Amino acid sequence: MAGDVIVSIDDNLVEHPGDAIKITNASAGKELLYKVDRKDVIEEISVAPSENGLIGVGLISMNSYKNN
Repeated sequence: MAGDVIVSIDDNLVEHPGDAIKITNASAGKELLYKVDRKDVIEEISVAPSENGLIGVGLISMNSYKNN
């Protein structure tokens, strides 16, 4: 959803948009567990990238997630 912040993918910390792209592309065709901060609640979402590594979303902007 708009405003979600990707915290981690399969327990790999995501600090930059490139991290999410790299992890997702390397896992084409395999199910991944995304943890996202959605309005200050951590949600777990299962995502299965297509065979070419796409998941059907775009990254508009992203700040490093900091656990306070």
